[in-house]
Amino acid sequence: MFALTAFTVIASFLLGGGTRSGMVSDAILELLALPLLLCGLWRWRDIPADRRPRSIFVLCAASALLLSMQLLPLPPALWTMLPHRQPIIESIQSIQRDLPWMPMSVDPLLTLASLLTMIAPLSVFIAASCLEGEQRRHLALLILPMSAVSVFLGLLQVAQGEDSPLRFFNYTNPTEAVGFFANRNHFSAFLYCAILFASAWLAETASKAAPADSKHRFEMTSFVAATAAATLIVILLSGQAMARSRAGIALTLLALIGAIAIAYAKRRDIQANGSSNRLLLGAITVGAILPAPFALYRVLDRFDAGMFDETRWTIAIRAMGAARTFFPFGAGIGTFVPVYAGFERPEDAVVNAYVNHAHNDLLELFLESGVIGVGVAAAFIGWWARSSWRIWRGPAASRPALEEPYARAATLAVALLLLHSLVDYPLRTAAMTTIFALACALMIDPPLVAANRQPDHSDDGPSRRKSAKAPPTRPISIGTPNAEAPPPRASAAPVIDWPTEPKGARRQTSVREKAE
Repeated sequence: MFALTAFTVIASFLLGGGTRSGMVSDAILELLALPLLLCGLWRWRDIPADRRPRSIFVLCAASALLLSMQLLPLPPALWTMLPHRQPIIESIQSIQRDLPWMPMSVDPLLTLASLLTMIAPLSVFIAASCLEGEQRRHLALLILPMSAVSVFLGLLQVAQGEDSPLRFFNYTNPTEAVGFFANRNHFSAFLYCAILFASAWLAETASKAAPADSKHRFEMTSFVAATAAATLIVILLSGQAMARSRAGIALTLLALIGAIAIAYAKRRDIQANGSSNRLLLGAITVGAILPAPFALYRVLDRFDAGMFDETRWTIAIRAMGAARTFFPFGAGIGTFVPVYAGFERPEDAVVNAYVNHAHNDLLELFLESGVIGVGVAAAFIGWWARSSWRIWRGPAASRPALEEPYARAATLAVALLLLHSLVDYPLRTAAMTTIFALACALMIDPPLVAANRQPDHSDDGPSRRKSAKAPPTRPISIGTPNAEAPPPRASAAPVIDWPTEPKGARRQTSVREKAE
């Protein structure tokens, strides 16, 4: 399960950087993610009912149900009553054909493509939710080498210029670093998420390297790992300077504040000294100063025109008009491009370009799914807020201590991606949606399948299972068969010193003590 999950996360990172549904790379990714989806659902069945994270699974089921409802064929008497269907009716009648059964979506193929793109993130979420704490921690750490490779790839893209063969998408930012993505904003979103998980790694390793009871001694392995984490943060900050995303830089500042909060929370939980804080502050300082000589002018140039350009406001106004027209059920998930084109005015059009998204995911969701989609989004935000409060207020007994900083980093990553979605569309790429799904899985308590699973007494009959819950009150003698009570564990026996009695008596008395 862990190997399949890690493989799907890496495949999503390598193949899911596009911004359109239905690409060949997306189709390959969906096929690769299918085995994990089936294994994850099978594993979820084995989790005890009281440990299943039902609330978030209900939200996932509601999202899939919404997409399925939009693909369900409806009779003409129903779909013709939906808002703004008159142009479709007139086009069908113009060729003198009877009205067929049609779904709620105005373009079912685009909606189907959007439904298929959910396979990879949904499979990663279900599978990661079924894994234990240490395996989840390894999945979070898997993001770090991927981010380092992305930064060095972005450096090569900038050095080779617009004609770099390392730009894997035709429509891209030709002068900026984009990594494995088609858009610098999504590359920047991936980097600030990686900064949060690198900070969690730094908090964990620094607390091991310098415990609270040691002021001058360091555990060398953990100290080297903490130094590597701090170095990675410097590299990721340099990558943000190469990406030159205005929203990404602003959210990176929030990510750094969150990184400091993760370090202080870890120090509070285990009462460690401030080594992680000092390493983190040093990494932030070096990461801010190191790229300044060659990147400062490039970054400031992006802010000369203001934080938001006028084109996005125009897109938002037209998209809101379309959303009101298709209210309350929406036009269909994934149908933004053809729907927006019908509401775009000639003076708004850009030469040799088209508007692919609303640059505001909440607004686009409202246009495509109506009040139902907005309601699902509101329910998810409520789940995030409740889970974040539970995670940040202190360590949980059901979550391993090693996983705690990564769970806190996950809450911040989800929050930053939601904020970013108000001015862009990072969650419209399969790669970032998979990272988002993994972060949501880290916020859920591990299932503890092994600890909660009852012992297998299928061959012993019902009397054996009953007595396992209620131990007998009479003493047990060595050598006397007893089919009603299993022998107690050695760890539960009291430590008693018998210096004068023979070996057999000592053993029999110890067992009697256990029974009592």
